[in-house]
Parts: sequence; structure tokens; C-alpha cells
Amino acid sequence: MGITKNQRFRLSKEGYGDQVLDKMSFEDASDIIGKLKPWEKKGSVTQPEGYKPYEPKKPGFDSQSAYTSYAKDLCIAMLNAHHDARKHDPKIEPMEVDKLMSSAAECIVLAKNRFK
Repeated sequence: MGITKNQRFRLSKEGYGDQVLDKMSFEDASDIIGKLKPWEKKGSVTQPEGYKPYEPKKPGFDSQSAYTSYAKDLCIAMLNAHHDARKHDPKIEPMEVDKLMSSAAECIVLAKNRFK
């Protein structure tokens, strides 16, 4: 099997002639290319005046998001507990999720105020 176009291009840039490349096997070309140094980019990259690389800002603590997350987690736990209770006693009335979420939010507010 002969060499590929990419191998031919790379080796011709290294000084190999067409006659040598025509007789070269794929494996030999791969071995030679594997021993070559990687190409280096030539030229310099210029930056516009006043350019600053992007630096993401570190978010500060957002208490509203944190308390909402706590309330969501508590609501899920309460919903799971209610579901388990209904498995054992089907007479228990189903709960609405918005009422559970309101109760969970109230619990978080009470806990927050308790530890101030």
C-alpha cells in the first residue's frame, strides 16, 4: 500500500523526493513521521489594543438561590415521605406540591431566623 497524501506532503516538506516517496511503504512513512518534530507555528499573533483575556467572575454567595435550593430539597424529602406514608395507608389524602413547597419554604425561613 502506498503512502497517503498527507504523508507525502509532510515528507516532501522534510526534503524527501518524489522517487523516494513513490517507493516508500505506508509503514515506513509512518515511522519516519513519528520521529519528526512537530511543526511550529510561524509568525506572531497580535492582540488588539486594550485586549484582556476573558476571566470569569467568581460569583458571590446568593442567599436567595441557596434558600430556594434548600426549600426544594426539603420539599422533595417531604414529598417522598408523603408517598411512602400513602403506600402503607391509602386513606391518606394526596398532597399538592405547591402546598408542600410553601411549607418547606416556611421551614427554611424559620430555620434561618432561628440561627441568626
